[in-house]
Amino acid sequence: MTGCSYGSANGLDFGEVEATQCVKALDNQDWLFSMDSLSNDSRSTLTLESAALVDASGMELVESFVSPSIDNIGLGVRSGWPPHDLAHNPRWTEKTPLKGSTLEPREQNQRMLLLHLRITRIPAEAKGVDVIYKRGNAMGTARTSIAIQAKSACF
Repeated sequence: MTGCSYGSANGLDFGEVEATQCVKALDNQDWLFSMDSLSNDSRSTLTLESAALVDASGMELVESFVSPSIDNIGLGVRSGWPPHDLAHNPRWTEKTPLKGSTLEPREQNQRMLLLHLRITRIPAEAKGVDVIYKRGNAMGTARTSIAIQAKSACF
């Protein structure tokens, strides 16, 4: 599987982009994080199992979804859940829970990884996101290389 960061061969892979996304936030604020798109570069169907924040402090992952396309949702971080500007977007309403979602082999259409994050204290950070998936009976993990930070001010 491929996307914007990095992962394992023959399955879910996020590429090699390294970045940090900083948002100006308040305690107990909900956010949409949609910085990674997913596709399957293997020859087998992949079943997505879960997502988890890596080395997180001051934030928690509330729920995770995939959207059938990155069109009209776009990459970025938005405050609120659901984000006001996406509440009536057809692509937003087509999102499905990450757990149990499948990606067919060599699927050309990318899926957007949508994470509902809650900032529990400032400053907050996570070094990335792990996506756990199954290919047949084998489990795999792909880790984004996009770190997330929430601060009272970002420079």
